[in-house]
Order: sequence, then structure tokens, then C-alpha cells
Amino acid sequence: LEEVFNLPEATDFAEKLSQAPIKDLTKAFSINDRLLSVQELFNGDNDLFNATLKKLNTFDSFDEAKKYLASSIASKNKWASKGKKGKAKTFIKTVRRRYS
Repeated sequence: LEEVFNLPEATDFAEKLSQAPIKDLTKAFSINDRLLSVQELFNGDNDLFNATLKKLNTFDSFDEAKKYLASSIASKNKWASKGKKGKAKTFIKTVRRRYS
């Protein structure tokens, strides 16, 4: 599961732009990203997805968010599995931007 949370630092300009800070995670996902995240990472549970974003917005640091996700969400929904790992990394990359 640790592999999912380890993201490389941005090296080129486009990557750096894609890591601009986010103030509110509930507004950070496009409709398509939201639907894919709910289906792939939250087993179709839209309420869990929304509750998770709201909870993540209350944390002051990425470390707090990481602990919460690892203990309460990622392990239960098997984010480290081969089929979910890529989407999980994309989701976590967005979450990390909240604490930039």
C-alpha cells in the first residue's frame, strides 16, 4: 500500500502546473474523475467518496490525510491491487495538492 502513496516530484513545467494547490477537494474532481474514482476506488459508494473528501478537507497536512486514507479507505478497498493502483495514485496526487 505504501507504493500507492509514494509519488515522484514534478520535474517538468507541465507536471508542476498540474500540482497547483487545491482549497476544496469536493470541487477538485471533474464529473468523469468523480465517477471513475467512485467506481474503482470506493466500490461504487458515492456517499463514502463524498464523506472521504469532506473528512480530508479537515486535515492540516498530507501526513494526516495519508494516515486516514491508509487505515480507513485504501486498505479496505484494496487500492494496492494491480487494477486499482494507477487510479489510486491519481486520486492521491489530487489529495496531496490540497496540502501544498
